[in-house]
Amino acid sequence: MQEKPSLDENNFVFFWQSDEENGIFGQWSNHPFTVNGVHFPTAEHYMMYHKALLFQDKHSAEQIASSNDPATVKALGRKVSSFDREKWEANRLRIVTEGNVGKFSQNQEAKVALMQTGDKLIVEASPEDRIWGIGFTREEALKNMDDWGLNLLGQALMETRKKLRQERIRSVLAQPKTDLKTRICFGCSTNQHEHHTNTIMSSDSIAAFRRTMASDLHKLAEDHLQHDLHQSDRDLLMSAGNSFFTFAAAGTFIGLSLGALSAYRLRAAREAMFKALRTAERPTHLVFADGRQEAVPDLTSHLKPSRLGGIATYVLLSTGGMFLGGETGALLGSLRANQQIKSNPASYARIQTAFRNLRVDMLKKEAEELEKGRGNLSL
Repeated sequence: MQEKPSLDENNFVFFWQSDEENGIFGQWSNHPFTVNGVHFPTAEHYMMYHKALLFQDKHSAEQIASSNDPATVKALGRKVSSFDREKWEANRLRIVTEGNVGKFSQNQEAKVALMQTGDKLIVEASPEDRIWGIGFTREEALKNMDDWGLNLLGQALMETRKKLRQERIRSVLAQPKTDLKTRICFGCSTNQHEHHTNTIMSSDSIAAFRRTMASDLHKLAEDHLQHDLHQSDRDLLMSAGNSFFTFAAAGTFIGLSLGALSAYRLRAAREAMFKALRTAERPTHLVFADGRQEAVPDLTSHLKPSRLGGIATYVLLSTGGMFLGGETGALLGSLRANQQIKSNPASYARIQTAFRNLRVDMLKKEAEELEKGRGNLSL
């Protein structure tokens, strides 16, 4: 029997009937899925179908596959021919876990509900079943923990949750390393999002092209964390990412334009000053008190604006304006994106939970790799 946590109801997720609270975790919940070309209306169908196949009862398997009623399917599963209890007990948990992996991986609503249970103990609080449940109702459960049944369905659901997390980690680790270093910082400046220590200059140095909040929010919405988010949450993240990019791009190009304009005006003022000096009357000799005279050198050629100086002026001022405007736009975009995300408290809570779960999973995976001596210490 699995280790039981402290007597705090917040450490548990109780369920039983499919039409009650958390009924989505029940075997009879209406969340169809397909495995190896076979369609299953419920997880109960998968369980009984593979129970029949385990004992090579193809007739019962065909009857189960053709029925849409989980009660009928359950009755058919109890009549499987050549049934061997020892063999069934050795395979039942694996079969039910495989069925739930199919159910939760192919139904977004169910997947979100399962992943949001975090590390809580999932319990089938069925007073009628001490094998797949605990033999007690939710109200009785915490008072009788020492007498719980096997809770095999709860174990299967927690194993399903673990497998879905591992699949999510694999998908994250398959991304380029630069993606693994990204951070989404709710309520902090963009400078805290990403640090590139191996490159002095890259496209990430320019706010409009930087893969920080905009790409992170889009990736959070579409890739690794889609297991934990509703469609409305992903739409909100996409909108926030677009806002960040818009502000960063606008700031970059406004800064670039102002820098170029400043360079043009500075260059024009230099040209005007040179022309004024060249045409103005100026002394040619200095006369000292003793009557000695010295010629005043002509500095006109040295004061003449050069093409190289003009290029340097445009490059330096335009680049400075681009960085200053870009960082300002990125800061404003970050604030706007955070404001959008926080506008819906429920979505914000789910997004925080999803990202927190992903970071926890990634850190656990990294810790496992380091313990096995396979981690990259980047020394």
